[in-house]
Amino acid sequence: MSKSDAFNNLPPLQRFGMARKEVNQIYRNIAKFVNDGSAFLQEFDQHSKNFNISVEEIMLQLKSFANQVAGIQEMLTRDQMKVCFFGRTSNGKSTVVNAMLEDKILPTGMGHTSNCFCSVSGCDGDESYMLTPNDEKLAVTSVKQLASALSQEKLESNALVRVYWPKNSCLCSDDFLLLIYSPGIDVTPDLDSWINQHCLDADVFVLVANAESTLMITEKNFFHKVSERLSKPNIFILNNRWDASANEPDIVEEVKKQHLERTIDFLANELQVANKRVALDRVFFVSAKELLSKNNSIMKGVGFSEGYQARLLEFESFEKKFKECISESAIKTKFEQHAKQGLKIIDCMKDALQQLENNIISKIVQLRDERSTCLKNLAYVKNRLRDEASHFDARLKQLTSSVEKKVAKAMTREINHLAYLVDDFNRPFHSHDLVIQTYKKELLDYIDEGLGRNLMVRCSETVNDGWNKTRNDIIKRIREILPADYHKALALDDTLPEVPISYNLDCHNLCGGFQEDIKFRFTWGWRPLLRSALVLCGNTRFVRVLDENEVISTEFSQRANQDTTVVGSPELPISLATGIAMASSYSSLGIVITAGAIFRMVGWRLFTVGIAVYGGLYGFERLTWTRGAQERTYKKQFVNYATQKLKMMISITSRNCSNQIQNELNGTYHRLINAVTEYKTTLEEQSKELNLRVSKLEEIENTFKVLR
Repeated sequence: MSKSDAFNNLPPLQRFGMARKEVNQIYRNIAKFVNDGSAFLQEFDQHSKNFNISVEEIMLQLKSFANQVAGIQEMLTRDQMKVCFFGRTSNGKSTVVNAMLEDKILPTGMGHTSNCFCSVSGCDGDESYMLTPNDEKLAVTSVKQLASALSQEKLESNALVRVYWPKNSCLCSDDFLLLIYSPGIDVTPDLDSWINQHCLDADVFVLVANAESTLMITEKNFFHKVSERLSKPNIFILNNRWDASANEPDIVEEVKKQHLERTIDFLANELQVANKRVALDRVFFVSAKELLSKNNSIMKGVGFSEGYQARLLEFESFEKKFKECISESAIKTKFEQHAKQGLKIIDCMKDALQQLENNIISKIVQLRDERSTCLKNLAYVKNRLRDEASHFDARLKQLTSSVEKKVAKAMTREINHLAYLVDDFNRPFHSHDLVIQTYKKELLDYIDEGLGRNLMVRCSETVNDGWNKTRNDIIKRIREILPADYHKALALDDTLPEVPISYNLDCHNLCGGFQEDIKFRFTWGWRPLLRSALVLCGNTRFVRVLDENEVISTEFSQRANQDTTVVGSPELPISLATGIAMASSYSSLGIVITAGAIFRMVGWRLFTVGIAVYGGLYGFERLTWTRGAQERTYKKQFVNYATQKLKMMISITSRNCSNQIQNELNGTYHRLINAVTEYKTTLEEQSKELNLRVSKLEEIENTFKVLR
């Protein structure tokens, strides 16, 4: 026998138990799946912000699923199937339950008779009993006193009195069935607490309506509230007191049709808990009082209204259908509904997780693309760094060489025109030492400033053009490496102020050793004439001696001016004393020889005339040796001296200018290269971070596959 056949051969209520067991196992699996998914998402949520993947909505969905599963599990794990009887006061709820129990247990009668909730379930043995809300065990007869609204001992309306009735004597002959009887729903407004406390786990609701009237708003509102909290509750409607229809036999069918239309419309259209065909099987027309009277031995033999047999059969049909269909209804509607709900939960969770997995896969693809782009950019930056180093060295060498040549050429030209610059210097001149020192200092300042200004005019434009072209070329090439946001951060402008190149020649130190010789020297003096005669005679040896004598005399005079202690010293250097002695001896000899030669050649008359002319020339030159002549001699001597010194500074100055350009360009280049290096470091860090993120997402994806 197959498992399906064995299930179908079981009694209805046992089939319910078997189905409940299977559904419980299904929901345990669903709960495990939901809990595993929630645990996975909670762990993933710690990393979700790093991947810009939101899981809050999915976590809320899973939390809702978990609550639904827990609620359904709680309902499924009960020992009994719960049936709740509701209706307005005096509709005969107690009578219906008493009729099903085949004894008058619950309080009945006119007015508001029931004061609290009562539950009835089967028990082993032949003795019935009851438990109060305080778990006090009492005889069943005490129910009428505790639960009756007419009794002085009143319980709260939401209190529950539990009645246990022998299984072999009533409908409650199985452990799976629990009957709940409620007070009238129109007596108290506290319906929400009733529903929450006693109805949320109910499997079937039986609405006991008054057939003499119709469905009331109060009854409808109550089940609307139930429907809001429970998905498609199972509802039976008993139109009680149908025995009253015997008094109006002409309109019985019309009234019955009206009741059917209203109740079916309420179940199918308003509550939407069943279709019209199913709703038709849930509506019955009975007289619980007649059935209870029939079963009560005291009332036997008493006559009943016309048609009571049909009403008794209707009630028996209700009991039979109730007993046959309650488990089938639970299996077909409740369990099937829960199974569908479980499938819906699984499908929704599958869709949510599938969407999350798709997001993860998309993110992995995105991160892989970003990593690939990052690695390409990193390789490009590394290659460009090597290229830029070589390119910069070549451009720097070209620029510094050009600057050196330009500055050297300009400086040579300025040195050649130094005499013009010195001639433009106009300050009071005097042969006094203090005046000459001041004059010399101001002249050096003037030359220093003038040469620097002229060099700047000649060189700055060309040098700055070369500097800007080289710099802009470097910036342009670096821009090709760096992204746009780095350009703004570094303020890489195409134009900058001119490079502040210094052409300071430091003439004070360079020409500070200049010593002027502005003593009067007769042009036709014996020394120049003697030198000319010796040159004509070809006696170069005496010419050299004469020149050395003049140099020694000049140096001695300069040293005497620089250091007065040397003049006052009784001892002179041996070389200096020897030079003076030799010069003096040669000079005296030269004068005698020259005078004797001239006297013998021309005679004393011409010699006398010559002496007179010679004296006149001397007097003329001596009279014309003014301050202007001294200043011109001073400037001429200074130009000759400074020209020699400045020519030695050409290579140094040009190299210094090129070094300034090199330093400026190096600063710009290294600032740009530092930015590129920083960008390279950022790319390396991004690459490592992307590797970690991709690895983490791949790990999560693998876990996801196992979970799915």
